[in-house]
Amino acid sequence: MLSPSRCVTAIGFELMTPPQRSSKRRGDLLLAMLLLTVTLAARLAPPPPSLDEVTRAAAHQIDVTCATAAEWRSLPGLGAARAEALAEAARRGELRAPEDIMKVPGIGPATWERLRPHLGPDGEATR
Repeated sequence: MLSPSRCVTAIGFELMTPPQRSSKRRGDLLLAMLLLTVTLAARLAPPPPSLDEVTRAAAHQIDVTCATAAEWRSLPGLGAARAEALAEAARRGELRAPEDIMKVPGIGPATWERLRPHLGPDGEATR
C-alpha cells in the first residue's frame, strides 16, 4: 500500500499528511502577513515632497558676503565650527564671491560642490 503522501487522486491532487498540511498553512499565513505588512507600510509612508517644496528648497540661497553662522548652519553638511569660520570670514570681508569660501580652512572642493547651489550668485541673497 502506498503512503498518503505518495498517493495521487484521479484528478491530480496529492494527498497530504497532517504535518504537510500544517506547514503549508504556516507558509500561507506567513505570505498573508507579509502582504499585509507591505500594504500597510506603503499606506503609512510619507508622501514624496511636492515640486513646490523642492523648488522652494533649491531657491533658498544665502549671501556669502554677510551670512551669519545660523544661515551657514542651515546649509547641508555644515557643522557649527565650519559655519562659525565662514561667518567670521564674511565679517572680515574675505568672502566677496561664492567660490571664496574655499579659502576658509576645512572647505574643500567637495564641500564647495555641495554648497554651490545654495550660494547666491556674486554674493546675492535670494529668499
